[in-house]
Amino acid sequence: MRIRQQLLPVIFCICFYSCHKKQPCDNMTSKNVCITVSNQSGRNAKTVSIIDGRSRTEMGAMANNSTSSILINSSGENSYVLLAVLENGDSIRSLESYIEGGYRMKELIKADSIVTRYEDSY
Repeated sequence: MRIRQQLLPVIFCICFYSCHKKQPCDNMTSKNVCITVSNQSGRNAKTVSIIDGRSRTEMGAMANNSTSSILINSSGENSYVLLAVLENGDSIRSLESYIEGGYRMKELIKADSIVTRYEDSY
């Protein structure tokens, strides 16, 4: 009985830490920008892309009502747009957003627009 009582906390810790899924923005530094995208368009997105002044990053397909986060490198001033191509072929593009390293952004893909919100900074 005593061994069971001692093992129970160990088993709990192992289960807790193995089930905790690390998010891309968990390791963010002041040289990164975290962009969290939520698809609330009512349709699946075939592709979601982030286009900044230096590169294009593909996030891939996103199901309706799903959320995904990504880190992009941006040690200085930069800007980006989010481009979503929905399953019906419609393309939705955000307005250009100013970013610097340490910024956290939230993008909401709606049926006919993308809403951008600045979250907290690093």
